[in-house]
Formats: sequence, structure tokens, C-alpha cells
Amino acid sequence: MAKESANPSESPAILQSDFEQITRIVSAQFQTDDALLEHGIPTYYLKQPQETKQAFLKVLKGLEPMKLRMFSASAGSSNPGSIIMLCLVLGHVEM
Repeated sequence: MAKESANPSESPAILQSDFEQITRIVSAQFQTDDALLEHGIPTYYLKQPQETKQAFLKVLKGLEPMKLRMFSASAGSSNPGSIIMLCLVLGHVEM
């Protein structure tokens, strides 16, 4: 069974080259306002409005070869249920 580290302090830091690859995957599916790598955590602020559910699933699929997972946050959005920020607290999946 796959195990995932949900605690960011336990997740390995993302290298700049990994961040660039992840940014290409995210940017292929979302229109972003900003992409940041802070304390080893990739964070993407999304332009509004845009469809997010299918894009989110496509990004997850794009991260599978890297054995990474992401989580989203939607705070302060005028459109309930829409993702306004992708905070990629990425956890390596152990097989």
C-alpha cells in the first residue's frame, strides 16, 4: 500500500529543476497569476474564473511519474468550490 507524507516538514524539499517541471505541468492545465517556491513548497495562484476540477485531475496524473501528490486550497473565492490557490505540499509516495 502506498504511504504519503502529509506533513510538509517530512516531505523532501523540491529542487529548482523539479519546480520548473512541476510548473510546466501546472501551467499546461491552469492559467496562473503567480508561481512561487517558498521553503521548498511549490505554490500557484490561479486566475479566476476558470474550470478547475478537470485541470486538477490532469495535474495529478502529470505528477504521477514523479511520485508526487498535491493539495488545493480555496479561500476568499467569490465562486464557492473553485480553486484559487494550488499549494503543492508534495509528498513522495512510497510503494
